[in-house]
Amino acid sequence: MENNIFVLYLKDVVIGTFNNEHLLNCFVKGGIQNNFFTEQDIKKDIFELNTICKVNKILSKEESQQILEDEERFKIQKILEDKHNNIILLEENNKKIKEENKRKLEEFKKTEEYIKIQEERAVLTNEINQLKLKKKKLQELEQEYNINLNLYKKFVEEKTKDSEFKIPELFILKYSIYERLDKENNLNFENYKIIWEKEKPKNEYDLFKTNTYEDSFISKKEENLEIELEISI
Repeated sequence: MENNIFVLYLKDVVIGTFNNEHLLNCFVKGGIQNNFFTEQDIKKDIFELNTICKVNKILSKEESQQILEDEERFKIQKILEDKHNNIILLEENNKKIKEENKRKLEEFKKTEEYIKIQEERAVLTNEINQLKLKKKKLQELEQEYNINLNLYKKFVEEKTKDSEFKIPELFILKYSIYERLDKENNLNFENYKIIWEKEKPKNEYDLFKTNTYEDSFISKKEENLEIELEISI
C-alpha cells in the first residue's frame, strides 16, 4: 500500500488524499459520526503514487457483497452452461456412435461370416427344439408307463380274486412285459421302455396308451389317481 494514494470524494468533489487506507477509513467514520456527511455522499479511489493511474475503486461493504454475489452467480451459471454443453456433446457423440454401429452391423450382415453364424444359430435352435421335444415325449411316455403300471397292479389284484378274470386283449402284451419285469424284480420305466421298443407291434404307436376300457377300469377302482413326474435329460 506504500506506493498508493487514497482519494476521498464528497459528492464527486475531492476532499482529501491519504497514504494509508486505515487513516482514510477512520476519517470517513468520524465524519459520518459527526454528521458532516453520509456514507452515500462519499466515494473512494486508489491511485498509484505520483501517477494518474487509478489502481482500483475502494468499494463499500454493500458494493463488495454485491460483486461477490454477482461473481458467484456467474460461476454457477458458467458451471450450468458447461454441464448443458457437455450433455449436448455427449448426446451427439452417442448418436454418432449408434449410427456408426448400425452402419457396421448392416455391413457385417452382408459378410459370409454373418451368414455362417446365422446358419449355425439355426442349427443350434433346431437341436434345442429337438431336445425339448424329446424331453416332452419322454415325460409323456413315463406318465403313460405309470398309468399302465397302476393298471397292471389292478389286473393282478383282480386275477387273485377271480381266477377266471381275463386281461383285456389290447393290454395283454403290456401286461406280459410288466409281469416279466416284476418277477425279475426289474420293473421300472427304463427297463420297460427298452423291452417295449423291441416288442411293440409294428405301426401300432397307440398301444402304449390306455384304451377306453382300461381308463374306465381305473376310474372305477381309483377315481383320484395322481401322478407326479420329474424327468431330466
